[in-house]
Amino acid sequence: MDELYAVAAEARRESTAANERITALDDYDLQETVSVTFKVNSAVLSPEARQQLDTLAAKAGSARGFTIEVAGHTDATGSEAKNFRLSRQTRRCCGPIPGS
Repeated sequence: MDELYAVAAEARRESTAANERITALDDYDLQETVSVTFKVNSAVLSPEARQQLDTLAAKAGSARGFTIEVAGHTDATGSEAKNFRLSRQTRRCCGPIPGS
């Protein structure tokens, strides 16, 4: 039973820490941005684009309390269903981020 209490206490501590980080998101200062693009109808990053993301991840990994935001969109070509699939594929292509 003591082990169960210890696990619950650790979960509460981790939950509190996560809530504090989320609450403090407005206090972050933008340090760097990186933009990468994909070829039309492709979810494959070029070696140069992958290097840019890897470099950003390495910088962030050595920082204290970092947050990385990944955002993207598809263009207006292709059907909605095709763009939805392509969007999902490009999200998978960008992760996982080393050190996260």
